[in-house]
Amino acid sequence: MFNNKNLLLLTIAILITTGCSSKKESVGNKMMESANLEKKDLTTKKELAKKWKKGSKLLTKGEKQVEDGEDYVKKGEKLIDKGKDNISEGKDLIKDSEKEFKLKFPDIKLSK
Repeated sequence: MFNNKNLLLLTIAILITTGCSSKKESVGNKMMESANLEKKDLTTKKELAKKWKKGSKLLTKGEKQVEDGEDYVKKGEKLIDKGKDNISEGKDLIKDSEKEFKLKFPDIKLSK
């Protein structure tokens, strides 16, 4: 029925047909891959946009916090200076009143 030549030609034809079909990608497969890549790109773009928006909000919030903190520091420094002035004035008043008391009332001993 089949001689060696026919068998060889049939084998070659089968190999060529199956080999070519497995190497070629169909247009449908290419379209699906393209759609999948576009979905991935779209997802990536959305994720990057969300990150950017979050970063922008954090930047604005952080700048406001720094500004508020600097204001608190200025107010705190003024309060500290006022406190130091009050301490100094208070010590002077105490010292002066004790001195004057001793001069006016030398018989009375103040205990310390």
